[in-house]
Amino acid sequence: MLARTNTEGGSKIRGHVTGTNWSLLNISGALNITADNTTPFNISINSVTAGNLSGSAVNFDPTQSYSWVIVTTTGGITGFTANGFLTTTASFSSTPGFQNSLGSGGFFLSQSGNDLFLNFTPVPEPSTQVSLLAGLVLLTGGALRRRYKAQRRMS
Repeated sequence: MLARTNTEGGSKIRGHVTGTNWSLLNISGALNITADNTTPFNISINSVTAGNLSGSAVNFDPTQSYSWVIVTTTGGITGFTANGFLTTTASFSSTPGFQNSLGSGGFFLSQSGNDLFLNFTPVPEPSTQVSLLAGLVLLTGGALRRRYKAQRRMS
């Protein structure tokens, strides 16, 4: 997905071998992150084709969630804060950027144990949000009606 790094072995996420379908930084020891919201670390996200050329990433679906391990350490990670990282999918200098449509989704970083993940989360379509809101209104209305009927029987 990101620039290809040839490493041996690795775990599989959604059928991709870590470090062969995106970049993986493998650190022997600990990682101390000093980036924060005032001095963030910038990550440029670039897509590549199946042939490892600049272009649209194969099988990327902006309606699906994704997680890629981009850093793994043997000694742990300290100082991680999500707002200490800025992600950009725009072209930068000589890199073409991320060329697939993102829909209304976005990228962000997270930490789990000794790993840093680059995540993509789609934003639900407005029709989905309207449906969820309508369902919530119906459930709340039904609960209030049952409560009102129970109070009338007790009086």
